[in-house]
Amino acid sequence: MNRPTAEGTVSLDKVIKRFGDNTVLDGVSLDIAKGEVVAIIGPSGSGKSTLLRCINALEKIDGGSILVNGEEIGRRATPGGRYEYAELTPQQLARQRAHIGMVFQSFNLFPSMTVLENVTVGPRTVQGVPAAQARANGMARLEEVAMAKFADRYPRTLSGGQQQRVAIARALAMEPSVMLFDEPTSALDPELVGEVIKVLKDLATRGFTMIVVTHEMGFARDVCDRVIFMEGGEIVESGEAHAVFSSPTNVRTQQFLERVLER
Repeated sequence: MNRPTAEGTVSLDKVIKRFGDNTVLDGVSLDIAKGEVVAIIGPSGSGKSTLLRCINALEKIDGGSILVNGEEIGRRATPGGRYEYAELTPQQLARQRAHIGMVFQSFNLFPSMTVLENVTVGPRTVQGVPAAQARANGMARLEEVAMAKFADRYPRTLSGGQQQRVAIARALAMEPSVMLFDEPTSALDPELVGEVIKVLKDLATRGFTMIVVTHEMGFARDVCDRVIFMEGGEIVESGEAHAVFSSPTNVRTQQFLERVLER
């Protein structure tokens, strides 16, 4: 099996994740090319969010392997060059995650920090970027998501859409080669969804490798290169976005799309 190893690539091979007796990911294999924008859709409990958390080593897998930028995630090499499961130190995990940006549905901003402090804390503490440089880069990232004028505000003073844009800027400040989005609009009021989708569309045009768990079917159909439908911890269907929406080959994909598109 030839697995992608270049920067900006993601490769999963027969990934298994269990919580007790519950198998949440059941042998998931997936290759994502540099610059590809992939939407993951499916019913609640199908393993979509867990998949992202495993890619970012927030969950330890029980079988298979995950490569990001050609490096196996969540494992450390033995002296002989082989990989073994091992509890990595926080420093080792931080290094592995350094080029993986993740945006959560609940923003996860630090309430006691200003917007700019939220954006710069990662580069300063994880990457050792000098404060002045981190501040300049942070302001540039906030400018990209139209939040620079709120740099000195605190998260509690912002709308949900504004907080999510700050969370995206925070992820971008780490200069990731892969971006993971876990239902980034699900916690937002309907009128605020559009401002976050606009940022995602902009990132897609800039060549970022993006994996987006989403219920926004318009975004998945019109912006993403590929759509993956998951159910029961498995990839049931994967294909070019417009093809999946216009003529899904799996009956469960068809039933799911019919149900969500009727709403």
